[in-house]
Amino acid sequence: SFVKSWAPVRTVKEGCDPNVFSSQDMRLWCAWMGNRITTQNKLFSEKHFPNKPVNSCKLREAHLDFSDNGIADDCLMFLLNWLQSKRVRVRVLKLCGNQLTDGGLKSILDHVVHQEDKPYHELSLSRNKFSAQVLKELLVAINNHPAYPRLVCIEKSTEVRHMPLMLHATKCGMA
Repeated sequence: SFVKSWAPVRTVKEGCDPNVFSSQDMRLWCAWMGNRITTQNKLFSEKHFPNKPVNSCKLREAHLDFSDNGIADDCLMFLLNWLQSKRVRVRVLKLCGNQLTDGGLKSILDHVVHQEDKPYHELSLSRNKFSAQVLKELLVAINNHPAYPRLVCIEKSTEVRHMPLMLHATKCGMA
């Protein structure tokens, strides 16, 4: 398996708000990314596992940065459902400076809980519009999740350390 980092790539059309990543933009991004994953899987498989079928090598971890795109809850839900359907494990998800409310944060909570043995490493949620109550629910879910804190083997050592989830949630519209 391999890791890739991506940020949204889009062209702003005349008359559209350049600061808002719409549901249609997200659908287009997911379609583009689906094609990209298929191509990457094929290239990775051919290079490292020439005698195995392409489907045996899949993208397993992603670092996604959708910061400052005006993303709303419905757009985020579409993305998280798409990631889950493609079985992409999210390691880093940056969503700072968007329009996420309690509904969006609950979607993230569900996604974090369903990643079971492959936890997030970093979650950036600053400058959104969710409440302190739903953030508290997310923190409780992370605290009760068996994959947190994750165990990390220290390179060139037999030492194992606990690594917490790095969570950024400053300047939110918390009520």
